[in-house]
Order: sequence, then C-alpha cells, then structure tokens
Amino acid sequence: MFVRKKKNKSGVISVQIIDKSSGKYKVLKTIGSSSNEAEINALYLKGKKWIIQYNGLQDIKNKILSLNLKNGESQIIEKQSGLNLIISYSDKRASKDKHNRER
Repeated sequence: MFVRKKKNKSGVISVQIIDKSSGKYKVLKTIGSSSNEAEINALYLKGKKWIIQYNGLQDIKNKILSLNLKNGESQIIEKQSGLNLIISYSDKRASKDKHNRER
C-alpha cells in the first residue's frame, strides 16, 4: 500500500491511496486534489497517516478474529495508544448478528 500523486487531465494533481496486494493496482481512497504544491504535500502526509491508521486497524481486526472465545468469555487486547479493548463473546448476540446479516 502506498500514496500516489497522479496528474489529472485538468492538470490538477490527485493524491490517492493505492493497494497492489492482488497483483493489480486498486484505489482504496482518494485523499484529495489540488494544483497548489504546499497543499499537495499536506495531502500526501495525510495519506501516509491514513495508511498507518488503516494498518493498525487491520492488526486489531486480525487479533480479534484469531481469538477463540466461547460463550460468556472475554479477552483484553492492548492497543498501541495504551488503551485496552475488551472483547466479549455471546452465543445469543452471535445469533442475532447472523440473523441481521441474512436479512
């Protein structure tokens, strides 16, 4: 994943987040566009921050999905910011979520 500066037909430069994990370039998010060099650099830095945040969220998601909790169990995941994330599992809640996804 990386930040790309791409010149549009109008001459304005767009700043985009690009993913190439599946062999093809995929635009995940367009941060913004400008013709002002200072603003383009600010958008580029904003894109870098977005990638860092996105990767952090993916790490937390993977940790949660790797937990093998049974009914009524809880687990604490420590985040990089020093905060704790408490994850709980309930068969009843899982049943309701499954029903809502199938609607």
